[in-house]
Amino acid sequence: MNKIYRNFQEIRANEDSRTISGYAVVFDSWSRDLGGFTEIIRQSAISQELLNESDVIANINHDDNMMVARCKEGEGTLRLSLDEHGLAFEFEAPETERGNQLLWDIRNGNLYECSFCFALPDNDTCQRWFRGEDGSLKREITQIGWLHDVSIVTVAAYPATSVDNREAIDIEAIKRSLDEADEEAKRAEEQARKDEIIATLDIRLNDFYKNISL
Repeated sequence: MNKIYRNFQEIRANEDSRTISGYAVVFDSWSRDLGGFTEIIRQSAISQELLNESDVIANINHDDNMMVARCKEGEGTLRLSLDEHGLAFEFEAPETERGNQLLWDIRNGNLYECSFCFALPDNDTCQRWFRGEDGSLKREITQIGWLHDVSIVTVAAYPATSVDNREAIDIEAIKRSLDEADEEAKRAEEQARKDEIIATLDIRLNDFYKNISL
C-alpha cells in the first residue's frame, strides 16, 4: 500500500502539564491544493475497529526513530479517540531530552502542525474522484485501510512538490478517465433523448393509423 501523508494545524501543549494533544485528522474539511487536486476525508473513513487493530506511532517528522508515544491495538502511551470533528490524539511528553525539546518547541510556537500517515485499502469503494463546480479535480475518501503514525512536523506534507513524490497519483490519467466518463454520460443522455423522441413518434404514428382505420 502506498503511504499517504496529510497535515492539519491543530496541535497544542498544556501549560500546566506535559500533555500534548490535537487532531491528526479533521473530517469533512477540504484540504488545500495537494498538487492538482483537493481532498476531503469523511467521518466514515476511520472506525473504532480500525484504531483497535492498528499500531500507531506518535513521532517527529514521520521518523519512527523519533517516537514519543505509541498506541498498539487500542492501548499504550498514545491515546486516540474519534468524535464528529475528527481523530483526536493525546500523549504525555516523555521526560527525556527529546520530549522536553518537543514540549518547548510547541509551547513557543516553533512547531504547530501535525500530520498523519495512512494508506487506502485496495478497493474501488474507498475513494471517489470527481470535478467540482469550478471544474477542479477533487477526491473524497470514505475509507482508510491502514494507519501508521501521528507526527509532529516541521514542514507539512501538503505542498505539491512533496505530495506527488509520496503518493503516486497520475493526475492526468484521472482527468482523462473523468473526461471519458463525462463524454459517455453525454452520449447516454443524448441517446435517451433520441429514444424518447422515437417512442413519442411511434405513439403518434400508431394513433394516426388507428384514426385512419376508423
